[in-house]
Amino acid sequence: MAAPSRFAALAAALSLSVFTFAEEKAGSDGVKPGTRTERNQLTAASAGDESIEARLIAEAKERATERKLPEALTAVERYRQLKGETDQYFELKGTVLTLCKEYESAEKAFTELLSIAPNSYVGRFNRAETIMLQGRYAKAESEFAVVESERSSIAPPVADLARFKRVACLLAQGKMLEASGLVPPIQETRESPALYYSRAMVAWVKKDAEGANRLLGEAREQFSREVDDLYTDTFVEMRWGTRGANGVFNFGLKFR
Repeated sequence: MAAPSRFAALAAALSLSVFTFAEEKAGSDGVKPGTRTERNQLTAASAGDESIEARLIAEAKERATERKLPEALTAVERYRQLKGETDQYFELKGTVLTLCKEYESAEKAFTELLSIAPNSYVGRFNRAETIMLQGRYAKAESEFAVVESERSSIAPPVADLARFKRVACLLAQGKMLEASGLVPPIQETRESPALYYSRAMVAWVKKDAEGANRLLGEAREQFSREVDDLYTDTFVEMRWGTRGANGVFNFGLKFR
């Protein structure tokens, strides 16, 4: 079965669990007046600048994916010189630093973003991700909880992903009871990727590798490869297993 469109769209908009501002509605992120170049103001910019902007973003992310941090940051700096220290600049900088595994610096960039756009769920989610990747699970869980609460009625797939991250953070702290409390019993008409992958994660931490991999298989029957990669990236980050030659994740034989 193909992934429901709302989940497929979410996965397609993510890169290594890093959101981009394309996921936020214009004017809905609490940006302070005068700090964002609005879409309807781009008509005043030259086509050449827009073309350069797109090339710099693509170059920065490509170099970051290749783990070429100096080259990636050079492109980010050129973007800053072109557009200024906007929320988009700090989002790009944080994304590049995250892709290069410079998590402490990435956290600082997303904090700068939130100082400009304090209500940005993109910035808060990404900052929580960098905090989680530094092993500060309690703080990360509280940040993801804010995203879940704020987006539950507006963007359920985003809230679901935030809850999944909360489960991972709680399990990493050894809080099995609390983590299990966030994973409700099966409800056939309301199942989401977050629930499927959360159940697999809980089974793994309970040292049921066979059950965990079986649950992964069931999830893959329901959702697309893009969705699978999105969720299993967290398992890779936690070092709970590896991807095979085909890129598909499998849990290891033993928990830790």
